[in-house]
Amino acid sequence: MPSDIQKIDIFFRDPEFPKEETFSSLYKLRSDLHRCLFSQSCEDGPLLWPAAMLMLAGIDLMSSFYSDKPIDQRLCNIGQRYTLFCSECFTFEDQANDPDVLWKFRCALLHDYSIISQQMNSESKNRLGLCFEIGNPQLFFKNNPSFDYLLNISSFSNKFEDAIIKFEEKVRNNTGGHKTNFLKMSDYMGVIGFDSV
Repeated sequence: MPSDIQKIDIFFRDPEFPKEETFSSLYKLRSDLHRCLFSQSCEDGPLLWPAAMLMLAGIDLMSSFYSDKPIDQRLCNIGQRYTLFCSECFTFEDQANDPDVLWKFRCALLHDYSIISQQMNSESKNRLGLCFEIGNPQLFFKNNPSFDYLLNISSFSNKFEDAIIKFEEKVRNNTGGHKTNFLKMSDYMGVIGFDSV
C-alpha cells in the first residue's frame, strides 16, 4: 500500500511524465486533455467539446477530494462542493458569479451534451458556447450576440492547471485540513493500474 506522500504524488503526477504502473484518474484525465488540445493528429484544431468536458469532470473529481464531508455525503450536494472548489482554487474575473457559470457549463455539457443551461423550475435559460482564443486570458465572454457566455477553452485550460497546483499545495501543506480530506477520498477511490485501462 502506498504511503500518504506516494498517494499525493500519484494523484498529482504531471502527465508530461510517462505513465507508471499505477496512476490516478486525474493523471489519465490530464493526459487525454493534453491530446485534445495539443495533439498534432487533430487536423481541424483542438477538440473543444471533449476538452471542456474533461476539465469540467476534472473539477468534479478534485472537488470530491477537496470536500471535508464524510465520504457518503461527498456524493450529495455536488453543486455546493463544485462551486466551493472553484471559488477557492480558481482565480476568476468575477469571483462571486463565475463558479456558478462553470457549474452551469458542467451540467449542460456533461448531462445533456448541450449548450443550453436551464435551472429547474425556471423559465430562464443560459445559452453557452465554447471558443479557443490563444493568448487571451479572459475566461468568459459575456453577452455575445449568440451566447450568454462563451467559455474560452485556452484560458480555461490554464486556469484548470493553476487550480490543480493550488489544490496540490493545500494538500501537501494540509491547509485547512485538505490533506486529511484528500487521504480519506484517496483510500476510498484508490488508484488505476495498467490492467484496468
